[in-house]
Amino acid sequence: MVMSDGLNMSSHSSKENLRALLLAGLENAAVCLDDLRFLGLDGVHASPRTLEILSEWGKGGKPGHFPELIKKVASCSHCGLPAAVRGKLLHPPPGSVRVLFVDEMPDRAALREGSAMGGEAGALLWKIVGAMKLNPDAVYVTHTRMCRLSPGQTSPSYASLPCRAFLSDVIRLLRPEVICALGERAGQLLSGENLPLHSLRGRFLSFESLPLMITHHPADMLKDPGLKRDTWEDVRKVMEFLAL
Repeated sequence: MVMSDGLNMSSHSSKENLRALLLAGLENAAVCLDDLRFLGLDGVHASPRTLEILSEWGKGGKPGHFPELIKKVASCSHCGLPAAVRGKLLHPPPGSVRVLFVDEMPDRAALREGSAMGGEAGALLWKIVGAMKLNPDAVYVTHTRMCRLSPGQTSPSYASLPCRAFLSDVIRLLRPEVICALGERAGQLLSGENLPLHSLRGRFLSFESLPLMITHHPADMLKDPGLKRDTWEDVRKVMEFLAL
């Protein structure tokens, strides 16, 4: 993986362009609502989840709320897993998070080491973080599925899992600037697109109204080092967005 210090990247262009698009979308929505009010409509339907998100706006989701979320995950019995393995890899962030990496599910090395991503894959991920010139405290790693399934256990449909709401809670509390999904399955779950990884990676998508970049999983890069070049291209786009 070529990780040169001499990257020639525009400092703010991508970030400002995305912000401009988001602001334009909000402005258009406001105009539509004004038009509907003029026509006599005094309200719009909102799902319970939307109302929950709106109720949290402006509260500044602080890391101090994480203990409550950890207890919530630990008490989940949806998959019938032993209490000893539920939500063991969730922890309060040490600082303000800029990049949230999302893996599909904890692996054995992660559970053994007590880290969100363990073994050689974890070491490679943190090497990438270092090459991005990010403070490790500004990075958080979590999963689309908060617990590892027991051997031979059938995986429930993700849409039916409380994990989807738990991930939303993690994002609400962290308020990261960018989300980076690791691997095809995590990318599919976050993007909502059942496409192969080569069709998902390399461009910014959106998840929970935040920029989403999908790239190769470190474990896959270890199996096929040729994937590192593509991954670095994706990482450089994240760096450009963050003006690193």
